[in-house]
Amino acid sequence: MATKDELRRQLNLKNLQRHDPSIDRIVASTSYASIYDNKGHGWVKTGVEGPMFLFSRSASPRPSALALLC
Repeated sequence: MATKDELRRQLNLKNLQRHDPSIDRIVASTSYASIYDNKGHGWVKTGVEGPMFLFSRSASPRPSALALLC
């Protein structure tokens, strides 16, 4: 029987594969991330926030990351 974490990982993988069928596994993830930008005057929040996944793909580019917008 799969644990709650394994079920969540499988569900996340299936959802990511809807956007990109070449995703073959989730390497790491976090439930919340914020993207910042620095153009030389300090860090500024970009407004891109939400869960973030680092995954591998069967096609190029193989290592990739995706932040889902909230």
